Amino acid sequence: MKFGLTTEMLTIRTCGPGWLMKMAIGYWKKFYKYVGALGFDTIEVPSSPFIHDPVAWEVTRTGMPVSDFVINAMYGSFEEFFQLLKESWINEITSVHLRGIDAYEEVKESYISIPDNYLPKFEELIDISIDYCTQVKGKNVIISPSPELGIVKKWILPEDTNAALIKFEDDVIDLLNKAADKAQAKNVTLSVTNEFWSVFRKEKLHELMERLDTCIKYAPDTAHLYIQGEDIVETLKRYKDRLACVKLNDTRFIDVENNYLSLHPENPTVGKQKVFYDMGDGDIDFVGVYKTLLEIGYDDYLIFNTEKTSSIPDALLKMGITRQRLLDI
Repeated sequence: MKFGLTTEMLTIRTCGPGWLMKMAIGYWKKFYKYVGALGFDTIEVPSSPFIHDPVAWEVTRTGMPVSDFVINAMYGSFEEFFQLLKESWINEITSVHLRGIDAYEEVKESYISIPDNYLPKFEELIDISIDYCTQVKGKNVIISPSPELGIVKKWILPEDTNAALIKFEDDVIDLLNKAADKAQAKNVTLSVTNEFWSVFRKEKLHELMERLDTCIKYAPDTAHLYIQGEDIVETLKRYKDRLACVKLNDTRFIDVENNYLSLHPENPTVGKQKVFYDMGDGDIDFVGVYKTLLEIGYDDYLIFNTEKTSSIPDALLKMGITRQRLLDI
């Protein structure tokens, strides 16, 4: 298995204090060195090409590799970007991650009808991300297939009814299956990931996988499976033939308040308010996960992530410790 790390641990939505400093290109040059020095020689990057989201990175001056515009504007060119990574002991960009919430934010901030325009914008985001993946020489496009369930029900559906939700699910599945053909034409693999607040959660996740073209893979996220109350090991075994870019992420959050239905499930306002933990501080049995992956013959990428850390250096070191523990098995 190859050990990678997602640069999304530094997005404005999930990183700790001092985010403005983290936008600077100089910070990113140091960050890549830290990542490479810890032995992570491959990274995942987000695809976030839209600019209207008020809480997204300001693409005119950030080093966050979210689009071809940023790469060319901030790093000079893709060739110079790859050279910087190489000098930081990072040899590969394995995957690009896109989120349905970005399409929603773009439509919302454009002051146009959200129910009429969300799916076309989501399709546009997928198309752009497939092209971006080829530009960064990646192999996988990882898709968060829906925004938060609460946002879908309140803002994206034409009406909050079960029939409207089922139609939304059908439309997303059709869109993903169509996108798979585009990806295959460019030698890119599409995968979907799970989030505890997604429309496609729990049994809906399994229904989604059954209805998707078999060429579309599954990139499970351990923290989100835990929060949903899923058996992580059994889930890995169930999809052993369709796994790609397994995401290692830590938590011990129990969603006793049904926070998954809220508009901002990453930021609970009742009950316990810490959702994600630095790697090793939560309850995820990463050794057990790794042994299961070895047992089922998984030999693809492990993508390490830490969401909402209060200290990037501490989070990186803890991920490095976990990586070494797994290599020692």
